[in-house]
Amino acid sequence: MPSQATFDVVSLQEAVAQRSQRIEAFTIEVFTGTNWTVAEPINGEELTTVGYRRLIRLKSPVTTDQLRIRIVASRLEPTIAEIGVFKQSLATLPPVISDRDTNGAVRLSNQTGHKIVYTLDGTDPTPQSLVYMGPIQLPSDQTVTVKAANLLPDGTLGIIGTRVFAGMMPFGWKVVEVDSEETQRADNAAARAIDGNSSTIWHTRWNEDLKQPHYIVVDMGKTNRIAGLTYLPRQDGLLNGVVERFRFETSLDGINWITNIPYGSFANIQNNPSLQEVRFPPVEARYFRFISLRTVWNSGWTSAAEISVIPADTKTDQ
Repeated sequence: MPSQATFDVVSLQEAVAQRSQRIEAFTIEVFTGTNWTVAEPINGEELTTVGYRRLIRLKSPVTTDQLRIRIVASRLEPTIAEIGVFKQSLATLPPVISDRDTNGAVRLSNQTGHKIVYTLDGTDPTPQSLVYMGPIQLPSDQTVTVKAANLLPDGTLGIIGTRVFAGMMPFGWKVVEVDSEETQRADNAAARAIDGNSSTIWHTRWNEDLKQPHYIVVDMGKTNRIAGLTYLPRQDGLLNGVVERFRFETSLDGINWITNIPYGSFANIQNNPSLQEVRFPPVEARYFRFISLRTVWNSGWTSAAEISVIPADTKTDQ
């Protein structure tokens, strides 16, 4: 770089559109003036794939005029389309909003020790909003939008973080059938699609079954009245296997099926890989089957961080 810069975030982007995803492992190194030193990511994050875009937060800020990306494993010749460095202000960053735990509670946290204010009705928090004091119990039968921000010493708010919690909690659910899952090289088993953890994924076999459609069948353990589905694509910044077109079916006995959505679409999911909600007329069901018909890159893979269903609202769903 022309002069020394201080940064704690490195942005990388592969030339996915032209060359596909190829990088499998890499390190970030900075020059200290006499030698090269590895810049460690925060929380020991594993530096494996890059994909369309990946932001790597460093354990601590570094100051240097030389940055080196060392690719240590790749499929074919690796490519890099963009490299960027940024300096974040921890005080203004949004709080971390956790997954729901097994009891349906959500936790908020930050690295600064500042108070956190939040709302649960989708409105932006203000300095007068509720102050976070401990785990927030969320209802399991309705969609809730959590918004939170750090309350700074001067009375202003930092950047607002938002997370939408939709779909039933998968209490007692199990996968009873799946046509493909990767369990050898990584734990991408189908059960990861209903474990309530947004950082894990179900992924079809990496080197086999490279053809759509793919499907997963879930037994909810009891009959529920439902009126929609939710699909959370993988949240690691990659688009491998992200579903674009799908079919959704339900059953009371796991034998006789009805098609609730014959050919559904997650509009613009490639540019906005966030939680997707699709509604359909209410139906009684114990089992559901999610079928991937086409993915973003049409690679033959299918992946999902979480798949769930939306309970019918007795007041509005007739």
